Amino acid sequence: MSTYQWANASLLNNPDLGFDTYFAVSSMQDIQMNFLSPPEIALFGCPANISNLLGLAIFDSDLEGQYAAQTFMSPENYYDFSRFFDTNDFAAISARWGIDQTVAQCVYMYVS
Repeated sequence: MSTYQWANASLLNNPDLGFDTYFAVSSMQDIQMNFLSPPEIALFGCPANISNLLGLAIFDSDLEGQYAAQTFMSPENYYDFSRFFDTNDFAAISARWGIDQTVAQCVYMYVS
């Protein structure tokens, strides 16, 4: 149901369904919110070169798919990353995940 709402934006504003606690607003300013910068910075303090591709690779749930050797959804890959990180083997991390030491530190901080 949430996927349908996300795709069509028609469930919550359908009066026939009785979601009477839902009030549409046209702007964050309607609820006295005004963001001058993004409200959430998921990787605060980390370099901006963490790519969408890296995110797709390390969180890919297809353990036999395109990112089979990189996804952290595989315990073996996560174990390898942690072991490489703990032994400061950033060359192995770079070869497997294509990231440098700075990015590896940010990834490690957020996944461990």
